[in-house]
Amino acid sequence: MKPLYIRIYGLVLLWTFLTILLGLFSPDIDMLVRKHGQFIIPEDYPTQIADNLLQDNEGFSGEEILLVYKHENNALDYKDEIEKTLSDLNQAEFLDIHSIISPFEGQTQKKLLVSESQNFLIVIIEVNMETSEISFIRDDLEGISQIDDLELYITGSTIIDDDVLSTTEDRLGAIEYFTVALVYIVLLIVFRSPIAPLIP
Repeated sequence: MKPLYIRIYGLVLLWTFLTILLGLFSPDIDMLVRKHGQFIIPEDYPTQIADNLLQDNEGFSGEEILLVYKHENNALDYKDEIEKTLSDLNQAEFLDIHSIISPFEGQTQKKLLVSESQNFLIVIIEVNMETSEISFIRDDLEGISQIDDLELYITGSTIIDDDVLSTTEDRLGAIEYFTVALVYIVLLIVFRSPIAPLIP
C-alpha cells in the first residue's frame, strides 16, 4: 500500500494536470455567449413577423449604428473628411451597409443631425447584421471612422448591448475566482487541512 502522502500529492498533481488541460481545450465561453446567448424572439410574435416581412420585401431589419463627431468649433468644417470616411465605410468588406444617413444630404437631415452649436454631428449607419456580431467588427469600424482633429463616439442600441455584455462577462470572470476561493476557504475551515479541499 502506498504511503498516504504519495496518494495525496498524486491527487494534487492529477487535479493540476486536469485543470490545465481543461483550460487549454475548453471552448471560449465569451464567444459562445455572444453567438448563442442572445434572446431569441419566437417566430409567432408580432415583432418577429414584422421583421420577417421586412426581410422578404427587401426592407431594412438590421441594426443602426450612430457615429457622433465632435469639434470644439465647427464639425461641419470637416465635411470632405467625413464624406471620404463614409465612402470608405460603404466599401468596407466587413460591413453589409443598407444605407447611410448623414447631415450633408439635405437641410432636413442637417437640422436633425447637427447640434445648434455645430460642435456635434451624427451619422446614422444602417447595417444588415445581428446584435451578437457587433463585437467582431467593432474595432475595424472604429479604425476606419476615426478622423484627425475630430473626436469620435460610436453608439446605438447594438453598441450599448455589446458594452453591457462585455461588462457582464468581465464581472462573471471575477465572480468565478471569488467563488473558487470562497469554496476552498469553507472546506479549509471544515476539514482543517489545506489538502482536503483538493481531494474529490
